[in-house]
Amino acid sequence: MTLDIYFIMIVSTLYFIGSALVVKTVIREKNNPTYKWASFIYHFVVMIIGFIYHPVVGLAFTFGFIRAVYVYGRGWKPKQLGILEIIHVVFVTIVISLFMVYFR
Repeated sequence: MTLDIYFIMIVSTLYFIGSALVVKTVIREKNNPTYKWASFIYHFVVMIIGFIYHPVVGLAFTFGFIRAVYVYGRGWKPKQLGILEIIHVVFVTIVISLFMVYFR
């Protein structure tokens, strides 16, 4: 049970960092290639680590990688990005919940 709590904390933290990077990249640092590459590399590494841990966990982080690459440079408004973040967190919650119930 304690390991499950640590796992949820780690997934939540990784999600939050990724979300913050995307928002920073799309809203505040639109023209800064350093943030762009930091976001892309972060999401890619987290996704690969997720797949190494378990394919279902990797799947949970795949949406984040695709989102980070897709929204960059498209001029998304904060409201649009917020709606996508809600969809993303629901996706991650469902996939990680399924992992914890059926694949743990």
